[in-house]
This record gives sequence, C-alpha cells and structure tokens, in this order.
Amino acid sequence: MKVLEKRQQIFAQRVTSERDSLLSDIAVWKGALPAGSVIQHHVQQFEVLATRILSSLESLYDSERLQDLDRSTFESAIVSVLTGKWVKLRQVVLQRVPGNPYASTLQELDGMAEDAYERLRLALKEVGKLEDLSSSPPLVYVGPLARLLLFDEHAPYLIGTPFGAVNAGDEFARDLCRQTIPHEAADAIFEQIPEVLDELKFEAGRQLAEPEPNRRQGAIHSVILNWLGEIVADMAGTALGGEDFARSAAIIMTMPEKLIGKTDDTHPTPLLRPFIHAWTLQKISSETSSAVDSQVNRISSEYLARRFESLPALISVSMEEVRPELIRLVALIWDSPLKALDNHSLGEVLSAASRKQISRRQAAELFAWGQPVDGEDELFRLIGRIDPVNPLPGPELFINEICCDYIKWQGCCDRTIT
Repeated sequence: MKVLEKRQQIFAQRVTSERDSLLSDIAVWKGALPAGSVIQHHVQQFEVLATRILSSLESLYDSERLQDLDRSTFESAIVSVLTGKWVKLRQVVLQRVPGNPYASTLQELDGMAEDAYERLRLALKEVGKLEDLSSSPPLVYVGPLARLLLFDEHAPYLIGTPFGAVNAGDEFARDLCRQTIPHEAADAIFEQIPEVLDELKFEAGRQLAEPEPNRRQGAIHSVILNWLGEIVADMAGTALGGEDFARSAAIIMTMPEKLIGKTDDTHPTPLLRPFIHAWTLQKISSETSSAVDSQVNRISSEYLARRFESLPALISVSMEEVRPELIRLVALIWDSPLKALDNHSLGEVLSAASRKQISRRQAAELFAWGQPVDGEDELFRLIGRIDPVNPLPGPELFINEICCDYIKWQGCCDRTIT
C-alpha cells in the first residue's frame, strides 16, 4: 500500500480514489447493459455529467465564495453528492441488467410511465404553452425507492412501485399496484412547474373565501388547501389512467376502520380521496363514471359520519361536512383559468391529455441531460438539488454544512438559515 505522511495528502488521495472508483463503477454497469437501450442512455448521460463535474472541480471551487471551506473538503462533498445520486440510479440499473427476472416486466412499466408522462407533458405544452418540461420520462423501480429528481429538471425521475406490480402469480395485486404509476408520473411533471400549483392555491383560496365561509368551513378550507398538490396528482392520474385508475384508487384507499379519518398535512384523508377520482372521471368519461361512483359510495358512505381528525379537538367536523368543500375545491382546480397556463384551465389540459396518444421513443431520441445548461450555475445545479428527504450515502458529513453555512442555499439546507 502507498505510504502517505501528511494528513492533507492522505485526505486528498482518498478523495481521488473515491472519484476514480465512482467513475469506474459507472463504466462497469454501462458496459453490462444492452447497447442502445434506454437505460444505457441514462447511464451514459450520468457518466457524461459525473466526468465533466469531477474534471472541473478546480474551476468550480471558488475561494471567495467558500472562504472558510478548504478545497479538499469541497471536492469530497461534490464526490459524495454524485455518489448519492448514482447509488439511486444504480439500483434502477440493477433491475434492468440482462438476466434479471424483472427486466422485461420493467420495460412494460417504463412504457406505462412514459405514456402517462408524455401525454401530460405534451398537453401542457400545447394547451398551456409550457415549453421547458423535461423530455426524459420517468424510470420505474420495483420496491420502496422514494421518488427522486436525479439531476435538476432534465434527468428522469425514479418512480417506486410496490412489489405487487411484478407479481405474476397475483393478477389482482399486479393490476392494482401498476395503477400507482399515472399519479407518480403526474407528480414528476408538476414538481417542475411549482408556479402552476402556487397560482392554483391562490385562486382556489380566493374563491373559497367568497362568500365568506362560516367558522367550520374556514377551518376545513385551511386544511384541504394544503392537499392541493396531491389533489392535482390524483386528478391527473385519473385523467391519464381512466376507469382502471379510479377503481384501483378506491381499493388502495380502503383503510382499517381505526385509520379512516387520519392523514398527514399534504395528503387527503383516504376515505375522501376516491371522491376526487370519481368526480374527475365523470369529467373525462361520463359513461364509465356511474359504476365507479357506485363503488366509491358502497365502500365509503357508511363512514362519512366519522369525525374529521385533521382539525383541533375544539372543532368537531364530520367527513360528510368535508366532502362537499373538497369537491368544491376540486371543481375550482378544474375550472380556474391560470396565467401560468396561458389563461387556460387545468381541466382543459387534463381533458386534452386524456385523449392524447403517443408512441414510445427510442434511446437515440431521448434528451442528452448530462450536458451543461446555458445560463445555470453548475455548482447550484448539483448541490442545490439535493433531496432533503432522502439522505445521501457515502461521505456526506460536510454537505449540509456547505449548503447552510457556506453557500447559504435554502434549497439544500435542512435547517433554517440565519
């Protein structure tokens, strides 16, 4: 083993080894994939990205911008960021290597994700005049891998789907679990255009306040407006997946009785979510909606008298009282013209997406997302996109310190910046 005498020399050599080992691992898996495949395209793009970043660390390091951060620590953090992103993509790669029992099934699931994503992306482009959405469709991962934007808005999302989606021995589980994909593909789109959701929340909140709501309605509105992002994804999933999606959602949302009224801050109560899907389906395909309406009412109606758990104990509201306010919000989301959509409504976009048909693209037609983006700071593109929910593996000790104390970017700092 090479003998190094000085601490800084040892650390610098370790960083160099980590960098070279990362690039070596990427090259190994690129070579193991079918030539010209979609997944090989994405690995090649990551290799381009990582090679470019790691070869330009000297120019990326700004001693004035990072006055209290030495070069070696900075380089270690950048290697860690890239390693963390590669580990996520690598898991997706492993499921697509020839010989993996799920490789062919994942091609089918990727096709579902691409179909949903592209139909919505093209409808937003044609109706809402939104031109800059990523043209890299999501990749599906079998298992509980959280959604993660690999590298700003240009790389593909990773969509985790339950193991039931590949269970050839259980048709019910397979069909049910695959219907999560349209919702997640819609999420991948709307996370790129927060201005649409921000305007929707403002407009819906303004209209819910006219005429002035009573105290109970006002309390309900304060909760359901925080669900808006998930409501939009539910509506888009229904528009893209149709009756099968709406039926599966009603089944997935069937929770044990003790959990019927419970939820978190951003997701609608499971008992009430199927009413969102049923309402949207009626707008998309009225001839198929009656059967879904009947199914939702049969599963849910007897529990609507239960207390809505998301409000303080001092305000006792039933879920029967919440339902009409929720449906009113859904209607406002559907009908409100938005400046962010060229004065068209989301309902117009979703209607167009529900009718659209696409053909799958070959790898050669996909976007080269590993290249630089004009007008964007390379360092911000990399560090400023760290997923705050999913901690990075590897030598991550300095990343949060860099984000919060040196660069001071709220986007990658998990504590309040002072």
